[in-house]
Amino acid sequence: MKRSLQHALSLGAIALSVGIAGVALANRSGSDRDRAEAALSALSAAPAHARLAHEPMTAARRALDRASEARAAADDQHVPELESLAREHAETGTDLVRAAEAEKKLAGVQRELTDVETKLGRARALLEEALARRGRAQAKLEELEKPKATPPPTPPTKPTTKAPPAVAPKAPPAVAPKAPPAVAPKAPPAVAPKAPPAVAPKAPGKPKGAP
Repeated sequence: MKRSLQHALSLGAIALSVGIAGVALANRSGSDRDRAEAALSALSAAPAHARLAHEPMTAARRALDRASEARAAADDQHVPELESLAREHAETGTDLVRAAEAEKKLAGVQRELTDVETKLGRARALLEEALARRGRAQAKLEELEKPKATPPPTPPTKPTTKAPPAVAPKAPPAVAPKAPPAVAPKAPPAVAPKAPPAVAPKAPGKPKGAP
């Protein structure tokens, strides 16, 4: 796309250059003064062109005035040179205006090409989206048109013999060792201390000789 744009711009520039050159060759008829005055008249007719080519137009008028003065002074040697100089300045102004116009046209062509490129991009995106939708619809249609496949017959199942349940061997009951009976130590028999025999006090005897 970029190459096509560049190619189109190059062709446009070449066409404008050829057109400018053709107009310049067509205007090369008559004397230098006539051509200079015709170019100045054409530039003065458009204010925008006159502003753009103000300097070369001023130089061309000055050269024509000097050529008139030289002709009045019978200076035939410098008259053609001054009139040729005036023509060159006038044609410079004309070329300047034509170049500006060509630049505007090129800018317009570039804008149009940019718009075309944008539209082509959108159209390409829409086309790709439409193709994608068409592909999805075709795939869905093919899926619906396919005959439904019948499931394969299931093979008969063989009776399976049940294995006897595995019986875990019973472990012998754990017998806790009997602890020996606890024998309490016999305390020695308590021996009560024997009390000394009670001795009754003897009553005092009667004195001898008492009645």
